[in-house]
Order: sequence, then C-alpha cells, then structure tokens
Amino acid sequence: MTTNVIAAPTLHFGRYSDAHKTNAQIKAYDAAVAAFAEGDYATYIDAFFVYLNNENTENATCTIEDSSVHFELIQGSKRVQGVVQGIANSTEIKASVAVLRCATAPSVGVLRRLLEQNASLRYCAYSLDANNMICLHFSSALLDCPPEKLYFALKELALTADKADDILLKEFSGLQAVDNLHIQPFTAEQQQLKYAFLQKWLTSTLQEVARLDALRATNEIAYRLLRTAYKIDYLLVPEGFTMDVIEEIHSAWNDAPDRSVAEKNPLMLKAIHKIAAVSAADFAVESYPTIATFSITGSLKHVAVRQIIDEQLGKMVAFSPPFIVVFAEYIAGFCLFNGTPPPPDKDLFELLYRIINNDFFVAIQDAQPLTDTDGVLQKDEITTAIDTIVQAHQARFPNLKLDAQVLDYTTLTAFCKSFLWAIRSLDL
Repeated sequence: MTTNVIAAPTLHFGRYSDAHKTNAQIKAYDAAVAAFAEGDYATYIDAFFVYLNNENTENATCTIEDSSVHFELIQGSKRVQGVVQGIANSTEIKASVAVLRCATAPSVGVLRRLLEQNASLRYCAYSLDANNMICLHFSSALLDCPPEKLYFALKELALTADKADDILLKEFSGLQAVDNLHIQPFTAEQQQLKYAFLQKWLTSTLQEVARLDALRATNEIAYRLLRTAYKIDYLLVPEGFTMDVIEEIHSAWNDAPDRSVAEKNPLMLKAIHKIAAVSAADFAVESYPTIATFSITGSLKHVAVRQIIDEQLGKMVAFSPPFIVVFAEYIAGFCLFNGTPPPPDKDLFELLYRIINNDFFVAIQDAQPLTDTDGVLQKDEITTAIDTIVQAHQARFPNLKLDAQVLDYTTLTAFCKSFLWAIRSLDL
C-alpha cells in the first residue's frame, strides 16, 4: 500500500505585494484598457485576469461558458467568485465572497459591526443570506466598470473579507469559518517553532523595556517595541488579530505627530502585551500559508528607502553600540512594513534579518548558518548570499552592484551600519 505524504508548506517571509508586476502583466493591463474602450468585453475580462494572475500560483482565473465569464481569485483565507453575465451585450459583473457562517441567529453586536463596516466601504457591501451566511458583494454594470474601477472594487472585496473573517472569529462567539479548504496549514512543528519565536522575541523585548527608564530612555523603548512588531509581521506573517494589533502599533507611532514619544510608548507597550497574551492555539488559527492577489501596501521606491536609511543612520550616533543592531532591525522592518521596496532592497533587508536572527532561520528553514555558535559573522557565507541576490536581479536592474568593500565584518554592530549604507548606495 502506498501512502501519500503531504509536504510541509514552504515558508515565505513578508506580505504579498503586487507593486512590481512583470512586463507581461503590464502589457495585459494595457490590453484590457484598450479592449474596454473598444467595447470588446470578452477580451477585456480575459486580459484583466492575465494581469491579476501571478506565475505559478493560479491566484486568479477565469473561464468562458456560453455567453458568461466565471472568475475566481484567492486572497489569503478567502475565495472571491464572480460572473460576467451577457459578456457580448455588456450587461453586469458580479462578485461575492462567503466570509463566515452564523451558527445561530446573528447577534446584535455582529450585525452592528457589519453595518458600521458597510458605511466605510466604497464598492462593496455585507449581506446576510437565508442560511445565516455573512457575505460580501460587489456588482456593477459592465459598461460602467473600466479596469481601474474593477481592480479597486475587487481589491476592496478581497482584502476586507480576508481580514474580517479572522477578526470577527476572534471577537464574536457563534461564528464559523467557511470556504477555506484551499489553505494548506503549517505542520505542527512549524507552528510550534513560529509560536516559540514569537514568545521569545516578545519576552526579550518586554524584559529589555522593563530595565529602561520610561522617562529618560523613551526613544530606545520606542524603537525596541517597533523593531519587535515589524519583525513579527515580516518573519511570522500573522493574519487577523495579531496583524491588526501590529497595525495599531504602527499607527500609534506614525499617526499622532502631536503626541510625545513618552505618550506613545504606553500605547505601543499595551499592544505588545496583547500579542503576548495570544495563545498557541489562537496563533495557529491566524498563522497559515497564503496565496494572494492584492497587496495591503503600495510600492516604496529606492529613493524613499535611501531617504529613510539616511535619516535613521543620522540618529544612530545618539545610541550606544549594543543598541545599533536593534535600530538596524527597526530600519529594515519599517521599510518592509511601510511599503514594498524594489526586489533587491527587499531581499537584502531579509538577508539582514537572517544574519541578526540566525537561530530563527536555521530552526525554521534549515538555512545555512550565517553566524557561528558564538555569534561571529561567517563572511564567506554572507558574501555568497549577497552575490546570489545581486545575480538574481541583475537582468532587471543592470546597474545593481553592492560595494562589498564597505562591509565591516568585525562585529555585528559594525556590519549592520555598513550593510545599511551599502543598501542605500545601490543604483536601482
């Protein structure tokens, strides 16, 4: 008897981004725009889904049946399904996603939350069907739905549904997950490792903060909290509640310019404690491999990366050498959370994470160690990793070259400063 063994899902770091489409995808979008203008709606829809679909993922598909086009796209834990009826006559396009099922009659709290969200949605609306299924819908006359509108409508539909199911399940009882069989969960070992490192990083951060003077070390406290939040987001990629709390931390730091750092820190610290209180079982529910069609953030051009690094490197001089590594992680995490840098920048920031968090990558990915057991940098292995990244992107970025002469391997602190300088100096 033959036993089929399901391979463990591949671990990917960072959130999906559609900010850097291929040339073929960009041409498909241009074709969709031209076909819509000419009233060739069958070609329009077909080209539009070529634009959305990513190589080797099948995240967005469409099929023509008689006079209708049926389509489907995947966004995390949700599947959006839709139909274009009467494609030749330019009638209507509809899309919907089953979000959750109410085990009994929905509570007043659930209904109120859905109504509140409806008020903030531009293209879509929640509804409750006869089987107590919470659904999200979009519909439009095809004639009034050019590619730009269709893109943002489907993006709102997909991102809202993908985020809502995790958060509502956490907040309200009596709700059941639906239509998520396309998700291949992480193995038990992968989940245990992810949760163990989550708690390790949180515990370490809270201990570090507890040793600091809340009034005299406000900036150092802030950067430690932010460093940890951004690292959890990029390396563990949680969905739902934890992702929502990380966004709270980011907003507390960036969206209140009138507040002092001393006022922001308690808000961020409270949020860190909320993540630390998440149980292993709850974290497993919101931690799963995802296929996505739309990204949460937009692109972050290299000139913006350079400006961020320049600004933050200027602040480094105010801190003691041991803190420089924390600050370097913060810079990488801030850039990766704030948007999607060009692929070379992104891969090099990930390499910096890998060097600083060598134990995590070795444990969860069986990666080549980049430091020895005493934390000494392995120059040959790091050089090989850098060369691999440069070669992978050379065709698209012909001027890409990282100046290895500026890299200082004497200590991790020295390396972090020199590596960030090398990234900001890239010609992209």
